[in-house]
Amino acid sequence: MVIDKQSIEIFKDLIHNEGKLSITLFPEETTRNFRSLKVFYDFMLKEKTYWEPTQSGRPGRIRQNFVSIVSNLESGISQTNENQKLNYFRNAINAARSNQFPCIYSTTLIGQFIKDRYMISTQQAEAACQYFFEGSASLSTRDGFDGLILSFFLTKRDELAATSETNERTSLEQLRRSYSEELDRLQHDYQDKSIQVDDNYQKFQNELMNWKNQIQQSTEEYLSDKQNALNELEMLYREKLRLQSPARYWDELSKSYEKQGNKWRTWVLVTSGIFIMFLSTLLYVQPAAYFSINKTLDMNSVKSTIIFALITSIFVYVISLFVRLSTSAFHLSRDAKERFQLTHVYLSLLNEKGIQESERSIVLQSIFSRADTGLLKGDSSPTIPDTGLSQIIKGMNGK
Repeated sequence: MVIDKQSIEIFKDLIHNEGKLSITLFPEETTRNFRSLKVFYDFMLKEKTYWEPTQSGRPGRIRQNFVSIVSNLESGISQTNENQKLNYFRNAINAARSNQFPCIYSTTLIGQFIKDRYMISTQQAEAACQYFFEGSASLSTRDGFDGLILSFFLTKRDELAATSETNERTSLEQLRRSYSEELDRLQHDYQDKSIQVDDNYQKFQNELMNWKNQIQQSTEEYLSDKQNALNELEMLYREKLRLQSPARYWDELSKSYEKQGNKWRTWVLVTSGIFIMFLSTLLYVQPAAYFSINKTLDMNSVKSTIIFALITSIFVYVISLFVRLSTSAFHLSRDAKERFQLTHVYLSLLNEKGIQESERSIVLQSIFSRADTGLLKGDSSPTIPDTGLSQIIKGMNGK
C-alpha cells in the first residue's frame, strides 16, 4: 500500500515526544522500536499474515486483533482528514500496546507455540490459550489434555532445564533482544535511505526532463533558424536566377552601345573633316567661280548662295545627327553599366539582409525603368507602377 507524505508526517508527530514507537511483544518482555509508519505497518501486516490460518476459537481472536490493527492503519492512510487519520493511528497503536490477550505476537515463544498447536489440533491451541491467559484448561478431550501438558512444560522450562541449557537460553534471549534492536536500527536506516533515494530519483527525473525540454527547444530554434536561412538563400538564388539574364544582357548591351558610340564618333570626325575640306576648297581655291566679285546681285550669285547654304545645312545636320547618335550610344552604355552594377548591389543587399521587402520595389523600378536615349524630346516613358510590381514580386515569391 502506498503511504502518502501527510500520513508519514502525522505518524511522526504522534510519536514525536519519544522519537520512536516502543511496543512490548506480549507475552514476553522484548521491546520493538518503530521510527516510521511504513516499518510499523509492514510489521503488523506480517503478524496478520502469520495468524491468518487461525480462524476459530481463541487463536481466531488473536488473528482478529491484528486484522483490526491493520484495518485501522489502512483506514488512516486512506483518509484525507487529518483528525480522522490521527484517530485511526492512535487506535492501532493502543491495540498494539495492550499487553494482554488477544495481542499475542508471533515472534514470542508462546505465540509460536500456540500457532504450532493450532496447526496440529484446535483443541490443543484452545487449551494452551486457557492455560496461559485464563489459568484454567479443558480436559474433556485428549487433545485438550495434550495441550495443557505441553503448555505446562513450556512455562516450567527454566525449572526443568539444566543450568547449561538455562544459560544458553538466556544467551539466546539476549541475542534475540540484540537482534531485535539491531533490526530496528537497520529498518530505520533503510527507511531513511529509501526516502533519500526516492527524493534523489525525483530530483534527477525533474532535471532530466528540464534538460530534455531545453535541448528540444534549442534544437527547434536551431532548425527554425536554419530553415529560415535556407529559405532566404533559396530566395536569393531564385532572385539571382531571375536577374542573371538581365544582368548579362545589360553587360553585353553596354559593350554594344560603347562600340556604336565609337563608330558614330568616328563618323562625326570623318564628316567634319570632309566638310572642312569642302569649305576650304570652296572658299580659298576658286571662290570667284561660285560667288560674285563685283558685289552685283545676279541670278548666278543667288543660285551659288542657295546651293552653298543647302550643302552647308546638310553637312551641319548630318554632323549634328552623328553627334547625337554618338552621345546617345555612350549614354545608354553608361546606363546599362549602372544597371549591371545595381543588380549586383541589389543581390548583395539581399544576401546581407540590408534591404526590406518594401524597399525592393524601389530598387527594381530603378533597374527595369526605361532609359532616355536623347534622340527625341521627352522620349522617357513612365516607370513601372509600384503596385503592379509588388504584385509581380509576391506572385514570384509565392511560386
